[in-house]
Amino acid sequence: MSLVDKTFTDEKCTCGRRMYDIHCTDCGSLQVEKRTERDVVDLEVGGVKQRIGLVKYRCRRCKWIFNEGERVARCNAPTMGLSVKAQRVADSVATTLKTLPEEGPERKALIADLFKDKRRS
Repeated sequence: MSLVDKTFTDEKCTCGRRMYDIHCTDCGSLQVEKRTERDVVDLEVGGVKQRIGLVKYRCRRCKWIFNEGERVARCNAPTMGLSVKAQRVADSVATTLKTLPEEGPERKALIADLFKDKRRS
């Protein structure tokens, strides 16, 4: 069972990384391996108790072991700083470009203004 659906590509983790990129909840590294054993957790959904096997991961960098529930619920990874900021800028530019008119001088002027604003932030 996956708690994070890859169709939600805009979801961000509390540390600023993309939610569907599996990263260590302790150090933030993307060098994570999936373990064969699973953590069995009892969840109550709508008054019905269910046993769910959550995927376990191990960080290759810091050796931290965590399951998918911990990754979604409480990520203690440090923020990434400039690389996260660059990704956010790229995401906002891509979103803005989709909303611009197809062609013409308006588009060029809007794009120039957009990049001028992004360089300052």
